[in-house]
Amino acid sequence: MPFGSDDRAAAVQVGAIVLFAFVIIAITAYQASVVPNQNEAVEFNHNQEVQRQLADLQGAVGSTPAAGGARTVVVEASTGYPARTIFVNPPRPTGRLRTVGTGREAVAIEVRNATGTGETSDFWDGRTHNYSTGGFAFDPNYNVYAEAPRTFVSYSLVYNEFADDTIVVNSQSLFDGRRISLVALNGSYDEQGGAASVTVRPVSASTNRISVETESTSDPLSVAIVTRLTVGQWERVLDAAGEYDPGNNTANAYVTAVRKKGEVDLPSGQTLNRIEFVLEGGTTYSLSLAKAGVGTNVNATPADRYVTTASAKNVSTTAGAKETLTVEVRDEFNNPLSGVPMNATIENGQGSIVEPNGTKTGNDGRVGFTYEAPDAKTDARVNVSIAKAGGEMTAATFNVSVSKASGGGGGGGNGAYNVTLRNVSETNSPTGAVSCPNWPTNRTCIVDGSQLSTVNVTMGTSPTAVGASVSWAVNDTAVATVDPESGETQGNGENSTDVTLNQNGDVVVFASSGAGGNRTTLRVTNLNAFGPVSVAFVDANDNSVLRLVDPSGQFQTLGDNGGASVLYVGAKRNLDADSDLEVPYVDGNGELRLMQADGTAMTLTSNVKTDGGIGVDAANDAVFYVNSGGDVRRKVVGGSDTAVTYVQGSSKTASGIAAAGAADLGPNDADPDPIYFTSTNRIAYIDGDTRTRSKIDPVTLGQGNGYAVGSPANFGSGVRVPIVDSNQNVVLVDPTNGDVNTIYSGTSPTPALGPLAVVNWDGDAEEEILFVTSNGEIAVLDQSGGTWSVTIVTGGGEGTTGGGAG
Repeated sequence: MPFGSDDRAAAVQVGAIVLFAFVIIAITAYQASVVPNQNEAVEFNHNQEVQRQLADLQGAVGSTPAAGGARTVVVEASTGYPARTIFVNPPRPTGRLRTVGTGREAVAIEVRNATGTGETSDFWDGRTHNYSTGGFAFDPNYNVYAEAPRTFVSYSLVYNEFADDTIVVNSQSLFDGRRISLVALNGSYDEQGGAASVTVRPVSASTNRISVETESTSDPLSVAIVTRLTVGQWERVLDAAGEYDPGNNTANAYVTAVRKKGEVDLPSGQTLNRIEFVLEGGTTYSLSLAKAGVGTNVNATPADRYVTTASAKNVSTTAGAKETLTVEVRDEFNNPLSGVPMNATIENGQGSIVEPNGTKTGNDGRVGFTYEAPDAKTDARVNVSIAKAGGEMTAATFNVSVSKASGGGGGGGNGAYNVTLRNVSETNSPTGAVSCPNWPTNRTCIVDGSQLSTVNVTMGTSPTAVGASVSWAVNDTAVATVDPESGETQGNGENSTDVTLNQNGDVVVFASSGAGGNRTTLRVTNLNAFGPVSVAFVDANDNSVLRLVDPSGQFQTLGDNGGASVLYVGAKRNLDADSDLEVPYVDGNGELRLMQADGTAMTLTSNVKTDGGIGVDAANDAVFYVNSGGDVRRKVVGGSDTAVTYVQGSSKTASGIAAAGAADLGPNDADPDPIYFTSTNRIAYIDGDTRTRSKIDPVTLGQGNGYAVGSPANFGSGVRVPIVDSNQNVVLVDPTNGDVNTIYSGTSPTPALGPLAVVNWDGDAEEEILFVTSNGEIAVLDQSGGTWSVTIVTGGGEGTTGGGAG
């Protein structure tokens, strides 16, 4: 019996085929649109991170003068895509980082019409000086992000070059008022893909700055560079930085013109612009030059060198005495050269050179020759020159005037008696605090400032003169002062003064009486080995100087930032391996620096927000800061410099306006949690264990040079962050819930809008808060029984109101 046909399963088969077709279409659509979009986002984010890393690279190059050693920056030239199960990623993109222009002699910095002051005028005589240089270029090679820019690092700038526009992403640092800072880049580097590790090493570097001026107002000092940017773009860059003044009517702006001087053609066919910056005439400028090397083919041989005096050029001494004449050999970048053999000869007059010819310069580029005066009055010229070198600019000359000596300890006078000096080591205690080797032949005494802050100096008369008027003076009041400045000799013919030491260095103390006089040099060392109970502030009379004040109201100079303005300070804490306390601060060059106990400063990093705030994590030798791009970062002294991140779905970089520091806000895990203020004035912290962020309601944060923020501390009711709000009230903020407690709202004194110091000022069980007032006073807020009271520590006009205290 035949069976009929049965096609009932056909519908199922067709449906399966149609469904499979839809799956294939969906997969294809996802592969064609979603995957590229996601990968483009990956490439875009990678490009943003590369730009931040290139900003760090620029910071490494720009900090060459003060870095003290090589700095390594890693630029991630490539990135990866998310792993996919059934979808396909394109090949891993591999960008290229390379130097550009460093092999071209025409790509150079040119300094014209700069005349030095003093001894440097032999080398800086108005002629044109050229310094070969170059920059970095990053060429992306993305698969999807086709509009990605080429990014360049050149002449302190990081800028993105798009197809139809160029965008500068940071501020320039070539010009800062009357300060000119130029760093030449030398060497060859080329890396494609992977992690490009760039080591920037100083080839010629120091903190030296020289004063230069122009002798002609019609043809003033100028600086020319070779750049991809146009005149208009540079004008906008300088104008944004407040450095462009074409009308000569803006204070602290000295670039009066930007003009194109020509073009430079590269072998690639590209054309660069030679741009000249013309500076205001009739002004003295502070010039810093350095040379950084990267990669291979770095030329470390100086192209030129000169000699300058490092001690007084004109010397007055007495017969038979010895004087050390010190010179410094510098290269064309004005930086010291070590290991250079020198000659010293007496051209005119009598005397002898104790040190033999051929003595080599030390690591500081200096060498001292000892001139021994004859037993008779004479005038002599001592010439110190580079050994076996001829030609110009290779010698320095000292003029020595020798007078007749008499009396103990060396003395002088044409009147009825001679003025003598007692051995300074014999008039001070404890023993060893002052040493005067070879007294009285050598009248330089070394003072240990960690043992003495005041030195007694005693003069005498020969023959004994009673009731004679005596005057005392010093040659450098920054190093020391005398008190009293005048007096009379006693029955033994002697008179004394106290020399108060202010900072490390050499100071000459003069004693004058009748028609004669005498002098001794005090070499002050170890002065600033200060203890924990003091706060730092910016000197109101010189904003490049940091000073200290202690609870008794006594002042001490901590150190000088080399002439660059200090904008705001952070908390004074022990931030390195020694036992001393250091002060972090941000200067006008956008550098985060550390003033050490011996008065020397070191650069920690650059491209720092110049109107931000810095906090410390002393337990881990770290400083928190905000960079010029608004990212909160953590710099370990002598170690890493990393972004502060938190987890919110994915890892994110914290951004804000000011860092406050770190404190344990978690469940007593002793793990410091970074605390900072966001761009909307919200106080925020990141849990050190879970990496989660807590962001609280806004507070009205006051701002001067830096934000008015102090270090987090326990003031008796848990961790609080002290601030000055926009109404100039001192407020404690709870970083965990945003609660605020106004502890001072007075106007006598009125707090200035600058950082606050937190320190145990009076030795009790609680921390006190110190601030600079609107009158430049230093004031302390102390609490007793929950009530806060204010006391003025100093008189007015001491501190810079915007710089704060730390």
